Amino acid sequence: MRMPIRWLTVSFVCVLLAGSTALATPAADSLLDLVLTLQASRAAIQGDLPAHGPRPPLAEDALWSISARLEEAFRLLRAGADTTARRQALLERIERLPAAGRATFRSLVQDLQADETFTRTHGEDRPADPPLTGAIAENPAAGRLEKGPRPPVARADLAGERRPVLDLRPAPPRIGTIEGALHLQPVQLTFDRRLWTISGAVNLYPVRLQIDHDARTITGGLNQTAMHLGFDWSPERIVQTGAVNGAPYQATIDWRRQTLDGTANRTPLHLEFNLDQGEIKGFVNHRPVALHYDKVSGVLEGAIDLQPVRLTLINLDLFDFITHFYLFVR
Repeated sequence: MRMPIRWLTVSFVCVLLAGSTALATPAADSLLDLVLTLQASRAAIQGDLPAHGPRPPLAEDALWSISARLEEAFRLLRAGADTTARRQALLERIERLPAAGRATFRSLVQDLQADETFTRTHGEDRPADPPLTGAIAENPAAGRLEKGPRPPVARADLAGERRPVLDLRPAPPRIGTIEGALHLQPVQLTFDRRLWTISGAVNLYPVRLQIDHDARTITGGLNQTAMHLGFDWSPERIVQTGAVNGAPYQATIDWRRQTLDGTANRTPLHLEFNLDQGEIKGFVNHRPVALHYDKVSGVLEGAIDLQPVRLTLINLDLFDFITHFYLFVR
């Protein structure tokens, strides 16, 4: 199959970026330009895709790579706007963009304005972070890209860590699995990041779910009931609303506060987690949740609903388990 020129262009740009051995801290203007360029490239590739039928693997690879870089660029923009002065400067830069460009950063602007409101109400009671350029000067290794795939815990760390450069290492593996036992029943789940599907079995019932990032929905079947879950995603927060197990389900995952709050099966749902220590505590269905995740072995064990849990996560981590906690509620 002949490769469209624009896919070649995107691939060439990605190779140039990945081939750099050291990058200076990206300025806000550079990050804004990078986001707009990546958005335009993604739109161009999507415009070339067939309306029906399978998508060419090369296009899927290019879209995956672009999405990973967009996520990292937005994370760096938010991380850099950690004081009132920096937030105001970034908002002013965005305001100077054309209308189409401003629309791209609508969610970012809302988050920055919300942070500004919180600061005016509560004050900035912590010292400002040191300049990232200084951190690189003190530790030159921090400004270099690490070779090889991400370790299993890296995606969980994205929510809170501050890295001084764009992370251009290969994206996580396309296939992840969760196997083990839950509610005294076997669990076997496969997460396909190419087709964006979740399949397998939980509670002796088949699981067939499709994740649609354009429509921001997760739909399919779970526990012999139809499931429809809408989601609103940002690097700091995920909000899920819909129906799971034939009952309303709502969850807000706040990666900064490391909490999950909402309702499941018409009862309160609350989790507190520590991604570094691998701990999850809280309650669901008026019963306690207590889990511990071993980053080395990938084993997650403890109890949910007073029932023993022992699951092994392969090419996944606690970030994925918390994001898809609805799979394990009955």
